[in-house]
Amino acid sequence: NPELAVLAVVLTLADVRTLHTREVIAAARAAFGQRVPVLDAVVPYSVRLKEAPLAQASVLEYATDSAAAEAYRRLAQSVDQ
Repeated sequence: NPELAVLAVVLTLADVRTLHTREVIAAARAAFGQRVPVLDAVVPYSVRLKEAPLAQASVLEYATDSAAAEAYRRLAQSVDQ
């Protein structure tokens, strides 16, 4: 699609406890950061993200207090500004 414009990169399902994930995040910021913003909000990996579709709900409904739900709320706020 020649009309498609990428506004930003969102990093999701990130297990930031691991060195590998932190390296991938750094590499993504280095690779894309000059051309496309890589948002600061990183959505952490959570089993709740896998369970939510089975419950036919979003993670915001299914696990409202989870770190992943909170990360999506922060992401929405940063995009809304």
